[in-house]
Amino acid sequence: MRWLPDEGVGLIAMGNLTYTGWGGVLDQATAALAKTGALVRRMPPPSRELLAAKDDVTRLVTNWDDALADRIAAVNLFLDQAKDRRQRQIEQLTSDLGGSCRVDGPFDVENALRGQWDMKCARGSLRVAITLAPTLPPKVQYLNVTAIPLTPTPSPRPCGG
Repeated sequence: MRWLPDEGVGLIAMGNLTYTGWGGVLDQATAALAKTGALVRRMPPPSRELLAAKDDVTRLVTNWDDALADRIAAVNLFLDQAKDRRQRQIEQLTSDLGGSCRVDGPFDVENALRGQWDMKCARGSLRVAITLAPTLPPKVQYLNVTAIPLTPTPSPRPCGG
């Protein structure tokens, strides 16, 4: 048997000879599937709670609110980094990038409780990553916001004559 869980594929080979080696056959079958493009990594669906947390964290990044932060934070979030320090860091990143940040692009979901997305700002983007605690209700146990500055476009060089 060969299991490819990321692609949602399982292969089973059977035979009626003792000590028959099926590894080569499974390798060939896997290679044939890959060649046809049939091995496509599955994107796990985000949980309803992860989608709600994405919306809440996006609101928190654009306009910090202590009550919202307290409502969505798991016990460890502000132990890892104090709430006021986290707020200042996010506000500084947003300010450095010119503010007016909004979600831009897909929600890259790793699993039902973890994902990341970009927020486009005036002078770059923020990458926001969250992980929810496996608790009821799930709350944000990991939050990371990093700046992705615009890469400067090289100025054209004058042509010499």
